[in-house]
Amino acid sequence: MEENEERRLGLHQMAELPPLFELATKTVADIIQMKKNNEDFTEYVAEMVQYLQDVSMKYSPPEQQTAGGAIIIGSKLILPSTNTQEKLILAPLYHHALDLVSNFDNIPSFQWRHVNPIFKFYLDALPRDTPGAIKILKLLIKIQDVLGKSNKMNNEFFDFENVLLLSRLITCQLDIVKNVDCDVPLRKFALESLAKVGRYCPGKKAPTVGLVVSGILGGLLRVTKGSSVNTELLENTIILFGDVIVLVFGNESVKFDMNEINLDDYNSHLHFLFKEQNDEWRKKALCTIHDYVRDILSSYSGHRISSVKWNVCNMVCRIQTECSAFLGSTLYDCIIHMYTNFRFDDNQVYQDLAQKCLNLITEPRIIQEYFYKQLNTIVRKIPVETRAGRGDAELKTLAAILDGLGEAVSLQCKTGSQTMVDILGCLADSLIIDRKGLLITSEGISDSLEKELRKFKLQYRVNHKNVKLICELLVRLGKFDIIDMVHNLLKEDSPGRKATYHIILAYMLNSLEITNDDESFDDPVILMLAEYLVQELNESCQLVRRDDGHVESSSYENDWHTCIECLSCTNVALCMRFITGDAHRSNVSINCLCAILFQSSSNTWVVSESANFALRLITENDKNVTDVSELAQAYSSHILHTVSLACSSSQDYLLAPQLLQGYMKFAEIGNNFDHFKVIIEKMLYALDTNEQEFTQSILRALFSFMAALCRQYEDLLPYEPPEDAEDQKEIATPQHIITEKVLLRTKQMLLSPHLPIRISCLEILAKGLELLKHYDDALLPMIHQNWHGIMTIVKENEPMSMTEAFGVVVAMSKRSGTFVHGKVLNEFWPKIKRYLINIVKKEFIFQHTADYRLVVKVISQISELIINLQLKEEEANDSFIAFLDLAISENRHFAILSAQQKEKIVEHFRKNLGASADE
Repeated sequence: MEENEERRLGLHQMAELPPLFELATKTVADIIQMKKNNEDFTEYVAEMVQYLQDVSMKYSPPEQQTAGGAIIIGSKLILPSTNTQEKLILAPLYHHALDLVSNFDNIPSFQWRHVNPIFKFYLDALPRDTPGAIKILKLLIKIQDVLGKSNKMNNEFFDFENVLLLSRLITCQLDIVKNVDCDVPLRKFALESLAKVGRYCPGKKAPTVGLVVSGILGGLLRVTKGSSVNTELLENTIILFGDVIVLVFGNESVKFDMNEINLDDYNSHLHFLFKEQNDEWRKKALCTIHDYVRDILSSYSGHRISSVKWNVCNMVCRIQTECSAFLGSTLYDCIIHMYTNFRFDDNQVYQDLAQKCLNLITEPRIIQEYFYKQLNTIVRKIPVETRAGRGDAELKTLAAILDGLGEAVSLQCKTGSQTMVDILGCLADSLIIDRKGLLITSEGISDSLEKELRKFKLQYRVNHKNVKLICELLVRLGKFDIIDMVHNLLKEDSPGRKATYHIILAYMLNSLEITNDDESFDDPVILMLAEYLVQELNESCQLVRRDDGHVESSSYENDWHTCIECLSCTNVALCMRFITGDAHRSNVSINCLCAILFQSSSNTWVVSESANFALRLITENDKNVTDVSELAQAYSSHILHTVSLACSSSQDYLLAPQLLQGYMKFAEIGNNFDHFKVIIEKMLYALDTNEQEFTQSILRALFSFMAALCRQYEDLLPYEPPEDAEDQKEIATPQHIITEKVLLRTKQMLLSPHLPIRISCLEILAKGLELLKHYDDALLPMIHQNWHGIMTIVKENEPMSMTEAFGVVVAMSKRSGTFVHGKVLNEFWPKIKRYLINIVKKEFIFQHTADYRLVVKVISQISELIINLQLKEEEANDSFIAFLDLAISENRHFAILSAQQKEKIVEHFRKNLGASADE
């Protein structure tokens, strides 16, 4: 201990710095002496390392290198007799010595045998504790880094003589990396040391690594199989896996040549390894690499962490690119697997990678054979996988295969091959519409085709985006031929599959491009498809025909036919993009437009919304019109001609009223009154001759016509009588005449047992009275003749029809004045009053009921009725005012409204009284 203290004291008391080489050799000698004396040299080594670090920069580089070399050479004398703990104490000294050397090639006489003791003894001394193991690993990595800068020494390190040492290094590091019980930082350092082998090995020394490559690759594969592999560790392992394969089997790598080996020059343990390096070994290595790569790819190509997935894919591409001479077509299945998985990935980076993968395969025949084989497999697989909730992934794979086949798909579409039929069939089996999804509250008319089609939600969580992708690919490759195939399948399949084919067809028609040449228009396939869709829509009305025995105001049950109607409307509109208006306006295009207009007035709201969207779609694609109204007006003469022909047809007459309703939603009568007159007279004739079938449709069409008349002829006056006429009576206009005919024909239908029929007739009557308001010769008789029907409705005590009837009575009082004074006061009000009093006196009355609506309507229009009838105050008090007082006293929800109406009536009588006094 005293000697050690003297050494430290002498070191600090040096007046001048000694040569660095002498300081290094003295340090080595002191440690050897202290070891012989069994002295603890921990503090001494620490001080000397610190001192050397402080003063070494004051010396020239050659002096530093010589001093560092002296310390390294001295390790041969020190390390054999030290234990692990002492080696850890000396590690910083050797680490600094390596810093001083920097490059072994700078010391001409330096050889690998001088460094070997440090490398070997420290490799064998790796402890189990993390701090000590990391210290040693850092020293080994430092040695590898310095060797990597030293060409001569690095070549010596990777000579065949060091295979056993290299094998020992690989084994030790892999044992740490694979051990999940070790700390992650320790495993990372071990993997870094292992990575230095592949990084620093010269190309001409690759055969040395090739002797132990099987162990490296097998160990790295086991690392990737860990249940909880650290992400960074996993990525570095995958990169190293690729580095090792490229190093040993790369196109530029030097191959092992037994002819250049003299076995007598090497340890007998190496002879077996040398003899194993034959063609058979390379074949086995080829199969092993394929299995390993496929294993890693299948495990991590779908990893949730993008960087892991990217490194795996990049590794496979790099191996195939740089080892193509060795691998040949061995990894083609892995490359194609990556292509099919990533060709339509959501990330553009992976899409580009997929395209790169396909370019790596130099034999197109192999691609086609593989894709055809996969195509047959996936066609059988998709329906099953879809029902298991994995349909989206399989659809993307199918899209990638079709894209990979390219022109081969076009040829199959032209020939109508069974393969393409099977593909369309598997799509129909997989894309099942969720009909209940259509019952979700509407958001109005869709503003894009994508939103319209997404209303038809697909079962099993299939995404419309992938359906659209496949359809776009099929159309790009098959054009009109694939659309023709879908058309043929539509004709023969079940309703459920038909609905699916309609979705497919919509996406296909939308992705079909319009070019400037004439070939894009009026293609026979499109014309035949349009005619079929129109026929399908027209036949659908037979399924939902309006029979008086089962009158419904709306439909709440969506079956497959409902889905087909909705989608057919969209597809008809898409077909019209490819039909020239001028040449076919009188046939196909007119039939298409009429079919959509027919469905726009459907009682099923999802169908009518789809038809309205289809009309908007047609308008957007027609440069001659700006909205649906202009579109309907532009085709008005053709549409009305179609309606007129349908009225006279023994088969299609039921189409006429609904088509007229659809037309009247968007167009006015305009200059087509003569056409309308003929049509209306035919419909009135149908009411007399078709035994009351489809009455509701005809009535709704008549109401649409009457509403349009009121809008266009708001204040229609009769013609003045001729000067030479005897009676000087006004002459009815054609509009008055047709209105009178309608009211005469519908008056007896106020007695119908069906509620919708009665309400429709009341609505028609209200519009008719509005139009006849300036022609008393027709107005008063119509009021008189319809009064019996109104009283019959009131007597039945049905609140919905009574509400409409009260509105009609108010309109009669407004148009005829005192003509209905007695009828209202003596006949109508006593009947309805009893029903109203019962409602008001009920213990509970809810707002969303027909009774509540009736009471509110009566109260809100009582004042208007009193004024129109010119009632006296006594008459009003005994009838209407008494009811208002009752409603106020019951303090219902409508009490405030009742009070307001009473106040309005009283104010009216006061004004009349004041006016009488003035007179």
